[in-house]
Amino acid sequence: MEFVTFNDIADLEARFDDTVCAVVLETIQGEGGIYPVTEPFWERARTLATQHGALLIADEIQCGLGRTGRYFAYQQFSSKPDVAVIAKPLAAGLPLGAILTNNSVAARVAPACTAPLSAATQ
Repeated sequence: MEFVTFNDIADLEARFDDTVCAVVLETIQGEGGIYPVTEPFWERARTLATQHGALLIADEIQCGLGRTGRYFAYQQFSSKPDVAVIAKPLAAGLPLGAILTNNSVAARVAPACTAPLSAATQ
């Protein structure tokens, strides 16, 4: 795993190649202030991910589900992520998270364990 300087397009481009499988972007960083991802950075990440066959994943854990006035912060951009991860406001304080995917990703997702539950665990 490598980190890229937030909103630094040159750093993103310098580290991107065919070995990258996904880019995870926190659409709004909320530690030590409020730092939204810029549209040029988001769009360049989307373009590079598409060109290299990587996923663009929007981390909407803190800012998703209406906290920005839209369901998701990524909705301010013209392009969409392949996956969005959501959690904090999802279950009113209970530990629950979810992923939302596009159809291409959803078609490739399968349960890790396909064996039926034993009677002892049902």
